[in-house]
Parts: sequence; C-alpha cells; structure tokens
Amino acid sequence: MTSTAHFDHAVIGRGLFGSAAARHLALSGAGSVVLIGPGEPADRRTHRGPYASHYDQGRLTRRISPDRLWAEMTERTFAAVAELESLTGREILRPVGALVVNSPGVEPRHDRSWAREPDGTPAPHTVYPPEDNSWRKRFPELDFPPGVTVLHEPAPAGMLNPRSLVAAQIDAATERGLVTVDEPAVDAAEDARGVTVTLASGAQVRAGKVLVATGSYANHFGLLPEPLPVTVETEIYMLGTVSDADGERLTDLPTVHFTLAHPEIADVYLTPPVLYPDGRWKVKMGANTTSDTDLHELTAIGEWVRRGDTDVAFDAMADTMRSILPTTGFESFETGPCIITMTRSGYPIIARVTERRYVAVAGNGSGAKASDGWGGLAADLLTGNPWPNWVDPAVLRPAA
Repeated sequence: MTSTAHFDHAVIGRGLFGSAAARHLALSGAGSVVLIGPGEPADRRTHRGPYASHYDQGRLTRRISPDRLWAEMTERTFAAVAELESLTGREILRPVGALVVNSPGVEPRHDRSWAREPDGTPAPHTVYPPEDNSWRKRFPELDFPPGVTVLHEPAPAGMLNPRSLVAAQIDAATERGLVTVDEPAVDAAEDARGVTVTLASGAQVRAGKVLVATGSYANHFGLLPEPLPVTVETEIYMLGTVSDADGERLTDLPTVHFTLAHPEIADVYLTPPVLYPDGRWKVKMGANTTSDTDLHELTAIGEWVRRGDTDVAFDAMADTMRSILPTTGFESFETGPCIITMTRSGYPIIARVTERRYVAVAGNGSGAKASDGWGGLAADLLTGNPWPNWVDPAVLRPAA
C-alpha cells in the first residue's frame, strides 16, 4: 500500500460486525472498500494492541427471541452463513440445536413470539414444563435441578464458530475486490471531501465514508468525534478439557443457555465439545459473575485481557459445568477473559454520527448470532439503501 491509499468506503474493525459490513459493501457495487484492523494475536498475554472476543471457536445461536428485530437479524445471519459455507468451504455452523433452561423464580429468557419460519409459521420448538422430565430421555448426558422449564429448538439452532465466520466474510468480500489492511487505525480526521484514517505504522487511508466497527474500542483511538453511550464489561469463560472419546461422543450435544439460581454466577451458556487449535476437545462455558466490572479506560481493557483475574469464580464455574454434564470426565479446567459491549437499549448502535462517519458497535453479549444482519444494515446506511419498514432507526441511534 502507498502512504495514502484512496477508497470509497473504509470499515475500521475486523470483527463480526465489520467483516459482515465489508462483505455487504463489496457486494453492493457501490465503490471500492477497504477493511482495516489487525488479525488475531499469537498470545493475548503479551499483546499490546486491540483484542477481540471473537477469537473463539463457539458461540450460541438460535432463532427464538423475545424481540422481533433480533430475531430478524438472526434469520438473515442464518441465511448468510449457509451461503458463506457454500462459497468458501469453511465450516461455520454446527446445527446441533439449542436448549434454554429457566430455573424457578428466575426471569425467563425465552419468548416464542418472534420464532417464525420464512412463510410465517411458528419455528419448531418443544417446551418441557417443570412437571415434564421427558427431556432427560432425549438428552441423557445433561442434568439440571428439579423444577426447571426446558425449551428445545432444533437445527439450524446450535453453535457458530466466530473465527470461521469472520474469515469467511473476508474471503467472500475479497473475491469481490475488498482490500484488507492488517494493522490498527489510531486516528480519523474528517473534512468536507472525506476522512483520513491514520494507521499505527503512520500510513494513511483516505475514504469518502468510514464505518467504525471496533466494538469495545469504539471510544478510543480518536476514531469518533464524541464518545458513544456504551458500557464495556468484563466476562469470564471456562474451558473444560475432555478426552477425545468424550469429545466425539458429545459432538452433537445441543448448546445450553441456563438461567440458574446461584450466589456467584448467573446466565450460564455452554457449548458441546469443540476441537480447539491445540488439538484438544474442550467444553466452553461462560457466565456473568459477581466480580464483573466496567472497563472505562483503554489501559483497563488491556490489563483485563492480559492478566485479569479470571479464576475468581473458578470453583463455582467448574462445579456448574460438572453438574450440567455429570457423566463427562473433565481432565482439566482453564479460564479466560471476555469483553462485551452493552447499550441501554439492548440493541447495537448502527447510525450515522457525522457527515461521513458511521458506527456499528455493541453486540450486547449476543452479537455473533445476528452479526451478518447488523453488518448488512450498517452497509445499507453507507450506500443509501433503505432499511425494511419494520426497522426503527431510532432504536439503533446513540442514546444515553
């Protein structure tokens, strides 16, 4: 790349939203597109630059949602994933189905209102009320306390591989002319004719319009004129290593979202065993903990990623994983840091913030499953393509 390269559109942020938006822009034919952002670091413990929680192998996805907009964006993402798998040959979705398990007295996390097939009929699902334990025959490897309500949604619900999804988005967009710049952006300066993006190396990229999709880093590096009203929060995940035999035996286990009643952890999610890059099968479980905190400064984000105390709820998380999978012999447990970006509305911020700058940030802990839908909306903003009439732009604008 020359010291100053020129494009019609620049997307800053090489994550789930940014890669999706870049693909939609490349497909739109509305001009040249560049995607700016570093790839995954070799070791987060020594990495000094931006980090992302999509450096991962497993995320939950399902169609059932209490909110129409989230449900529609998820449907769009299911369709995109099928197309991307066909185009790129990458395995992105493991359609093992999903369980939503609600403890008595805990606020339910499922609502069937917006679970629909394309023809408008209800999406397939089964609800097992507290007095019905027949789910145990269907899922004998799983266990939950008495009195829970269990909802099962079959395929295509299941698990997404976010690493594969991002890579497939970039592969497909590159075929349509996308240029990728593998380094962070550290400044954006806007004038009447465009935006100059300065990279960490000192090189510059010039674009007519810029989309900032940098997640937890949106309010840092001088990319926007004003801070966005988002909260960056810590979250902890645990990986439980299992034998090759157990990994293969449980490969079709459904994903689990469990609103358990526990003094230390809440809102648990769990995946079937996943084969990680180190060649070992691992069950991933994440949870909210009583130690979760907000990260206001860039240095605090870096410290959390590199050396945060992710073992603070180690025993509670390990015990919970064992209790959900009581017949599985776990060989070891390890914990790691996650970062989530939240808004008061529960929706991402997808909006125009200046004449030439736009944003698409804040997955609210569920961004992966609907990422292509949200990225497509962001691309439409830049190209002027109208949104569907059931999308209210006001709910996606920055709001304190």
